[in-house]
Amino acid sequence: MECPVCLGNYNEEARRPKILPECGHSLCELCVPQLWKGGSIKCPQDNTVSLVPNIEDLKTNFAALSLIRQNIESNLNGADNSNSQVDEQNNEEEFGFNITEEDKRDYLNFRKFCIGRIKELLEKD
Repeated sequence: MECPVCLGNYNEEARRPKILPECGHSLCELCVPQLWKGGSIKCPQDNTVSLVPNIEDLKTNFAALSLIRQNIESNLNGADNSNSQVDEQNNEEEFGFNITEEDKRDYLNFRKFCIGRIKELLEKD
């Protein structure tokens, strides 16, 4: 899930999704000050104007953060199973070379490391 302004992925740190009260769309916390003008924010998705006297009062979209966490966890849990899902013939046709078992193992290990690191960063408060 990404901010419609900067296209950065939402996270639990600087890019927390903040809900615009009038339309329900979200913006990341970094982009809110850029769009806040004279006590209001015009939604970049539907042009609805939300009265926002204090940008600190915008609520965090915890539903979006929960979906992001679930997606990361399902990717973590699914990483072990993806080895059996790779069709070598399709890989050779698509990429022009065959992916070896060692390549798959390296990819899965790197993927597990990256997902684990992302999960650590999201859990850090």
